[in-house]
Amino acid sequence: MYKRQSRDHVGIVTTELRTYNQEDELVLTLERTPMVLKRSHADPSAARPPGWPEGVGTQPDDCSE
Repeated sequence: MYKRQSRDHVGIVTTELRTYNQEDELVLTLERTPMVLKRSHADPSAARPPGWPEGVGTQPDDCSE
């Protein structure tokens, strides 16, 4: 028998996205359940969320025109 090992640093989060058209009719529903780092193990910031790709900014000043 396989014994599961707990992963204290991650958790499962289920989110749902619903999209409506101009007539307020539901046109798309998307549900995803990713495994994510728990707050106590993450060091998030608005400037660079965990897993954010190098060279991609998140703030208005990061965009150069």
